[in-house]
Amino acid sequence: MKYTKNQCKQMTKEQLIDELVKSGDIQEEFEKVLSRLDELSRKFDQVNSDLIITKKVNKYFEQKIKILEKDQLNASQYLCREMLELSPIPEDIPNDTLEASICLALSLTGEKIDPSDLLACHRMKKQDRAILKLKDRKKKHNILSNRDVLRDKGRELTELKLSNKLFVSESM
Repeated sequence: MKYTKNQCKQMTKEQLIDELVKSGDIQEEFEKVLSRLDELSRKFDQVNSDLIITKKVNKYFEQKIKILEKDQLNASQYLCREMLELSPIPEDIPNDTLEASICLALSLTGEKIDPSDLLACHRMKKQDRAILKLKDRKKKHNILSNRDVLRDKGRELTELKLSNKLFVSESM
C-alpha cells in the first residue's frame, strides 16, 4: 500500500518498518544489494590477484634493471680504454684536417697511426684540446709509452702546424 508523505509522518517508526517489510520492496532491495556485494567481492578478488601478479612482475623487472645497470657500469669502465687526450691543439687547424694532423703527430712517437686506426677524433669544449679513440688498445699503450719522444720533436710538430710541445694523456 502506498502512503502519502503526511501519512508517513504520522506513523511511528515501528509501523513504517512493518509496512515496508510487508510490501516486499525491502526484500528485493536487500537481495539486489547482496548480489551487488557478491559481484564487487569477485571483482575485488580479481583486482587483488592482478595486483599480486603485477608486484611479482615489477620485482622481476627491478632485478633485471639492477643487473643491466651493473652491466652498463662494468662496460662503461672499458669505453675509455682506447681514448687519448691531446693538448694544446692550435685553433687554426681546421676540424676537417684535425684527424690527419693528429695522426701525423702521433706517428712521431714511433707508432704508425693513420686515420683508419681512429674510431673518433674531435675537439673538446676547451678548444685547445682534442680527444681521440683508437681502434686498438695496444697502439694507445705504445703511444703513451713513447710520448716522451714528442718533447724532442718540437721542430717536426711546428712543421705540422702544431704547438712545439704536445701533451698526450689518457682520457678518463
